Amino acid sequence: MKSDGLLLVEDSESTAMLYETWLGPLGERITIAHTGSRALAWLERHTPSVILLDMHLPDMEGMDILRLVRKRELSCEVIVITADTSHLLASRAVHEGAQDFLVKPVDAERLRVSVSNALRTHKLEHLASDLAAQMGAAPPAGFCGSSIQMRALYHTLRLVAHSDAPVFISGESGTGKELCARAIHDHGKRSKQAFVAVNCAAMPAELVESQLFGHVKGAFTGAVAHRVGLTEEADGGTLFLDEVTELTLEAQSKLLRFLQTGEITPVGASGRKHLNCRVVCATNLDIRHQVERGLFREDLFYRLHVVPLTVPPLRERGEDVLEIGTKLLQLNAARENKRFHSLGDSARQLLLTYPWPGNIRELENIIRHAVVMHDAELLEAAHISLPENNGNDVEGNADRPHPEILPLWQVEQEAIERALNLCQGNVGRAAELLQVAPSTLYRRLRTRPP
Repeated sequence: MKSDGLLLVEDSESTAMLYETWLGPLGERITIAHTGSRALAWLERHTPSVILLDMHLPDMEGMDILRLVRKRELSCEVIVITADTSHLLASRAVHEGAQDFLVKPVDAERLRVSVSNALRTHKLEHLASDLAAQMGAAPPAGFCGSSIQMRALYHTLRLVAHSDAPVFISGESGTGKELCARAIHDHGKRSKQAFVAVNCAAMPAELVESQLFGHVKGAFTGAVAHRVGLTEEADGGTLFLDEVTELTLEAQSKLLRFLQTGEITPVGASGRKHLNCRVVCATNLDIRHQVERGLFREDLFYRLHVVPLTVPPLRERGEDVLEIGTKLLQLNAARENKRFHSLGDSARQLLLTYPWPGNIRELENIIRHAVVMHDAELLEAAHISLPENNGNDVEGNADRPHPEILPLWQVEQEAIERALNLCQGNVGRAAELLQVAPSTLYRRLRTRPP
């Protein structure tokens, strides 16, 4: 069903009219229902972008409407409005799927901000759905995760796969940059040709030219036979240069010439060879900063940085960590002949709150260790061994390189707890002072590290 403005469910006619006036500047069509039954009847025929829902209606409780909205999986955001200041009611509403809750008397600006945020969230979710439809139901092979960031990445990967333009992939170690490169290759017109991955950081500086472009027998001491270079191996296919920023300036110069001419001269050879391969690069460093420092050639940067892609770190992918963790758990349980099949509540909370500095690679190692060392049907936090100084350990801050710089999660938690203490536990007031939605505080309080 097509989104149809805002639905305001409020039994007081004067209050409903006041809210309608306050929300007028947003330019959204507003439908008012003074009873729960009228709201449900309207929802049979329409799906709004946002529902403003009073918790206490003359014929039913607003919580029942909220549950029904979620049961029907209606594509809309719900903002709960109540005169009840009970933290329990607010927590229940958030648990049932409300995006935000407002306590009466509602401030005009607070109402507009809350509705604007809900409209923005609704738009992003529809964008993600559209991207998913364009990409097809399943992500590219090897990928796991359905967050908005990853859906957008999947879509971009498929778009650039059909081009021959160089792609530059940035992202922290362990995020899956090579997986992105393979997806570009596998979904493109070169998929039946070779995919050659090169770890630039592992090549000795004196052998880079030989390994990339090959050499002839006797070209140098130790060249006892002809060797085909990695660029020639990738002819017709894709050459993936991982950690390309590790190349020396001299090697960068030779790579630049290859990109400009499409030709190579093996070490010790007199003739040139023309090659046709697509180049995809990756790094975990800030490439622009490397250029500014003179560590990476600016002209090479512009040759390679035609289509930039950024792979998000695991800590920014929300509940993707649970989806990936479950998949890894099942794969490793089958490999080790263990009973594990899903994540328990304590493990889910731990995976969501740990910052994952090593990203998916670290998650994979930790899950495998847990499966090897334990056996149960549910994986719980007690089965998981995290590094001792992992950023969740407040006591370990002194051992960090810059102990005066606290992890972001810790700064956030301390700010929330300080605000709650100053407001005598009033979540609504604390949220107002922190300039966030009360529901955000409840989510943070539910998922903070143990």
